[in-house]
Amino acid sequence: MRTARVMLIVTMTCFAPSHVFGGGIQGLSFQMPRLEMGETSDMVTDVIRHLDSVRAGDAERGHVQFALGAMHWLLDHFDQAQQEWEACAVSGVAQADCSFHLGSFVLRRPGKHQEHQDKSRFIHVMEQTIALDPQYVRAYNNLADFYEHEQEFDKANAIWNLAKQRMPDEETFYYNQASMQWREWGRSKPQRDELLPEIIANLTKATALQPRSLSYFVLGMSYLFSTQYLEARAALQRAHDLDLNDFNTLIALAMAYKATKQFPQAMATLEEALALQPTREDIQADMKELREHMESIGKSK
Repeated sequence: MRTARVMLIVTMTCFAPSHVFGGGIQGLSFQMPRLEMGETSDMVTDVIRHLDSVRAGDAERGHVQFALGAMHWLLDHFDQAQQEWEACAVSGVAQADCSFHLGSFVLRRPGKHQEHQDKSRFIHVMEQTIALDPQYVRAYNNLADFYEHEQEFDKANAIWNLAKQRMPDEETFYYNQASMQWREWGRSKPQRDELLPEIIANLTKATALQPRSLSYFVLGMSYLFSTQYLEARAALQRAHDLDLNDFNTLIALAMAYKATKQFPQAMATLEEALALQPTREDIQADMKELREHMESIGKSK
């Protein structure tokens, strides 16, 4: 029973998605919790003994090696974990899984690092994972995230473009590429407005595949900065519908209403934002200015 409990925990942990939207290099973590010493550690040791005993001649040898690597990682046996994943990355039924986790492990392994060699090997192993399984979503995302962290944006875009070509209905590729492009646009001085149509295209596809409030928010902001105010208003309204309590979305939506001269709607939206953050003096000042503008329009009629 103890062995079954640990196998369940490790299985759930091993196959949890390792990619974090927009997480950059932190998204490359091999997400396994450390273990406390004591009974749980003893149970993992029991599982290792069991897996070692059944690995010989097992038709699922790759899966056994993959699980053994996970177990050794949990016990901080990093050399043994790497050894198991290296072995099953070159043969067996779990090659792509082993290759993927080996790559993440190489880059994130605790202890001493040789940074250049680790990065080069990470790239090689992630490319190997993609070659083994061209549908391995996390490998594309992690490799592109790595290139963004290294500020090699052309290479990151090339990875995501390849991924979109091979899996045109995978929403995370469009979302993550747009997130990188949005960050790049925000950093560039002067700002590279040629990125905005690409961001809009990616997020239009992403929201069609899976509606997310954040996707619609960045899409709306991209339209705002492109002076496409009607499209901005529609996207930001959709973002608001999906998350009624997002302050930033309300502020952006009020901007879109003002840009399309829908001043009463802008006022109502600012009132919603102020209800969320009542001490914001800047919002109160915006409302006062907008109220005065609406009064001046009324007097001129």
